[in-house]
Amino acid sequence: MRAQQARPRFHNECSESVVGDRHHLRADVGRLALPRAEVAERLGRSVATVRRLEGSKLHPKISARGTRLFDPGEVDALAREVQETGRALSPTDRTVPQEDRPSWEEYDELQEQVDMLRAENRDLATELQDAHSRADAAQSQLSKLRHAVRRWAGDMDQACALLIQADTDQLQELALEALAAVPDEVPS
Repeated sequence: MRAQQARPRFHNECSESVVGDRHHLRADVGRLALPRAEVAERLGRSVATVRRLEGSKLHPKISARGTRLFDPGEVDALAREVQETGRALSPTDRTVPQEDRPSWEEYDELQEQVDMLRAENRDLATELQDAHSRADAAQSQLSKLRHAVRRWAGDMDQACALLIQADTDQLQELALEALAAVPDEVPS
């Protein structure tokens, strides 16, 4: 009889946990885990909205089959929050309590820092643009130099060929002169 192999399990980046399937998750939370479609139905939103909320408002676990499964308690708490506040669901929606909100003075200081950072960013962008212009000019010069070197190399090849041809012509002339100087008959 063949030994039963364990099914592969997937790793969830959001919650750093591994689960087998939705029935396995039941042991973790005491209730059957919910797939996206059921979560969307409970929240009265689309599946796309549920996807956008993953990792911020909802923290699914991934089953061995790759299905995202949600804790019903977390889903119900989010549904109650939406119903009580009457606010729309947004992954970036973070309400900050009044005591944690910055004062106007702190806000002004932060705004000044933001303005300084933007000015620095503009300066850096200008420097970067100048550097790109200088690099383009250098690239153009390099291209011209390469072209000149290629032209020079071609001229050198042509000059060498002419020299070789000139040497060959001179040798031929000398050989003809030597042959002309040889008597027709050789003394015995």
